[in-house]
Parts: sequence; C-alpha cells; structure tokens
Amino acid sequence: MDRTEADGLGHALAVARMLATGADPRATICDAARRVAAADWTALVERDEDALRITAAEGLCQGVLRGAIGLERSGSGHAFASGDARFSPDAAADPLLDQRLVAATGSGAVLHQPVRHSGSVVGVLVVGWAQPRRRPEASLWRLLELLALYAAIALERDSLVATLAVEARTDPLTGLANRRHWQDQAARDLRRASRHGLAATLALIDLDDFKRFNDTYGHAAGDELLRTTAANWRAQLRESDLLARVGGDEFALLAVANVGEDLDVVVERLRAALPPGASCSAGWVAAGGDVDLDQLTIRADAALYRAKGAGKGRVAAADPLMPGAQTTSRRRPLSTS
Repeated sequence: MDRTEADGLGHALAVARMLATGADPRATICDAARRVAAADWTALVERDEDALRITAAEGLCQGVLRGAIGLERSGSGHAFASGDARFSPDAAADPLLDQRLVAATGSGAVLHQPVRHSGSVVGVLVVGWAQPRRRPEASLWRLLELLALYAAIALERDSLVATLAVEARTDPLTGLANRRHWQDQAARDLRRASRHGLAATLALIDLDDFKRFNDTYGHAAGDELLRTTAANWRAQLRESDLLARVGGDEFALLAVANVGEDLDVVVERLRAALPPGASCSAGWVAAGGDVDLDQLTIRADAALYRAKGAGKGRVAAADPLMPGAQTTSRRRPLSTS
C-alpha cells in the first residue's frame, strides 16, 4: 500500500467514525474525496423529485450549489440512469456532460461514482479536476467506491429518520395527523394566528353510530369507512388546514385565516363528502385573539355535545372564545396527553 492509498484510507476511516456518531457525513465525504483524488472540487448529488440537486460540496461556488441538475444530458443523470461509474478525461469534449455545468465548475476532467442503496442508485459522488487528465488508477477508484458506500449508509439513515418522523406524527390508518401531532401543530398554528392577527376556528367532528357500524359490518368495513372519510375530507380542505384523527371515530380540524367562509360552511362541505349512508356531528368555535388550545377545544367539545344531543348529523357553534375566558368541559381536552 503506497502513501496516497494509506492517506485515503485514513480519510475514509474519519468518515466511518462520523457515521458512528450519527452526524451528517456528507460534507466530510466530499472533503475526503477531494483530498484522496487531489481534485479541485467534489459534490454529492441526490434526487429531488424530477431533478437532481447538490446536497454537499467542496470547492464549488454558491451559484453552482443552488442550481438544479437535469436528469437528462448530464453526467449525474447518466450515472443515475445507468448505475455505472464514468470518467470523462476531457470534460469539454464529452457530449454526455452538461456543458453549462462544465463551464460553471471550470472542469477539465470529471468522474461520476454512483451511490447505491438496496440495488438502486440514490446519489452520485462527483469528482472534478480543473485540467484534463488520464484515467484514475485502480486504488483511487476503490477509495471512491468506499466513500460512495459510506454516502449510501448516510442517505439510508436519513431516509429511515425521515420515515420514522412521518410515522411519529401520522395516523397509520387514515394518513392524517395523529393526536400527538395535532397537539403540537394546532398549538403552533394558534400562536401564529395570534401573532399575525389572523382568524382561527376549530371544529371537533364525530362519525355518528360508528360503533354500531363496526358491530354490524365488521372492523375491516369500519377501517375502510375511516380511510375513505379521511381522504374525502382532505380533498375538501386547503393545504394549510390541519385535519387530524384524534380518536377512534373522532376528528379535529383547525383552519387559520379561512377568509370569507365560516367554519360551519366548511363542516357542511365535509358532511356532504361523507361516504353514502354515513353521517357526522360537529361542534366548532372561533378564536379571538391569544387563546389557549385547551380552552378552545373545551368550547368546541361543548358545542359538539349539544349537536349530538339534538340528534344525528347536526352542527353546533359555540360563542367565540376571547382571551381570558373561562370554560368547563364535559370531556377530556384533546390537547392533553
């Protein structure tokens, strides 16, 4: 093993140590690749919907980092599509490279090393030199493959963390926000509404006779009713509206700055979107000023209690809740654990 390869393994070991700590090693991977390859710049490219983006880099200007890279007619796009490592000894003469990127990065030679996870390409480690050069020796390829493996581990970990974060705040049956996420997000949305002087309204909605439906048709049918209801309701709301499943057949809705439309109109729209044969009852309340989520929930809960007492498929509104108002509840507030 020569000195260069030994140094390269030392840099790779530093990346491995960083992976063990749980820190994001992307920048360290790029730095290690730049050092072991004696390159002028390096970058880690990842998929972002219909384009590619640089998520870490060494030796590149900010203007290059901000731009999107096309999936077609680019070296990174070719590496994603083919899964093959590729070296361009003369970047300016390579028709598969995006010549705008070649010029922007000042590249004379470029190497693209795919980053694989579970058989799929999830990223590309790109190494650039300012001058054209001959093909790298086998020892450098091995080191870059090792760094690409570490990059794959980092991306896999990030994907797992992101998945767990989504699962922690999502109801697995309906895909809506779960009770815990409702507690956190609704409180944040109310604080935002108060800061900016925006109107906010909260509704609690129960499906009528859901237990009887479950007993009659079975839990599988009950689950399907909940899934269909959630999907239909989500389609009726704005992206900014917070809809959550907070109990078996209980839903909560918070709408901020719903200009020009009272929440009772929104609730009526949700009722109309229910699957055939289903009905729901709802209670809602408008917030005035800086109000607490617990107090707002208690007021909406009391309105729901009145609606259910009047029969099935009813909607009741509470008086607007102003700062400092005191309320009492017949049921436990949804915002407590």
